[in-house]
Amino acid sequence: MTDPHGPRPTATPPVGGGSSLGSWTLTDARELGALRRSATAVLRPEPHVEAAQRLLLVLSELATNALKYGSQPVTVSLHTAAGGWLLDVRDGNWRTPPGHRARDDGRPGGYGLRILDTVATAWGWYPGPDDGVKHVWAVVPAAGAATTATGQPGT
Repeated sequence: MTDPHGPRPTATPPVGGGSSLGSWTLTDARELGALRRSATAVLRPEPHVEAAQRLLLVLSELATNALKYGSQPVTVSLHTAAGGWLLDVRDGNWRTPPGHRARDDGRPGGYGLRILDTVATAWGWYPGPDDGVKHVWAVVPAAGAATTATGQPGT
């Protein structure tokens, strides 16, 4: 049965995140190109080019969703993690949780969370402690394709 209030918070990200690679604040979709360029710059030199491209795809999808469905400002943070990267995207609307859209609803788009299911080894969301923000996070492996994503957030 579908929860009428949307998906429940899933989980906080894995503990033990590594060093911060950067944090960016966005207020408009026109800033997405600059975000991708800046994130690309902090990833260089990255020996796993395909993995870095997957990370940039996830970064772009999550930031776009936050700008489209959340409230501004949106903050994107990138950290190293064991075997890859931890991405955290915050927006000011914890009442609008991420959710998969029906595949046949006739609207364009709707692939962002399906991309996460395929590319990330884990992802989830949670409301920030007492500050009204929503965090959507993903772990993207630095080498090879993600093969352990289950299609369920945070598992």
